[in-house]
Amino acid sequence: MLTVALSACSGADEHGSVTGVAAPCGGPQVGSGLPGWALQPVRVSAILNDRTVASEVVSYRKDRDRYQLSLRPGHYAIVSAGDPLPGTAVNLRPGQRIRLNLPDRCA
Repeated sequence: MLTVALSACSGADEHGSVTGVAAPCGGPQVGSGLPGWALQPVRVSAILNDRTVASEVVSYRKDRDRYQLSLRPGHYAIVSAGDPLPGTAVNLRPGQRIRLNLPDRCA
């Protein structure tokens, strides 16, 4: 029991999270049969060492444009659709929650 308590306190495997709102992309409605524009889903990704390690697609209807990426501690670039690399740099520590709102950069 003591070793379990110590490992839980060490935080060695404790994840953190990056969360926020990803502004939707505006675009023509597809497949609805209705004319006009609609808010398109947005993919938010965490990049570590030039590799995508987590991503989530958010939409206004389903998620209210909110995303949450659960990540191990480290240095990440957070990017959304239309973001030029390198994106927004974050340094995530164990148990930390970073709020990062991403504007509409869709082109």
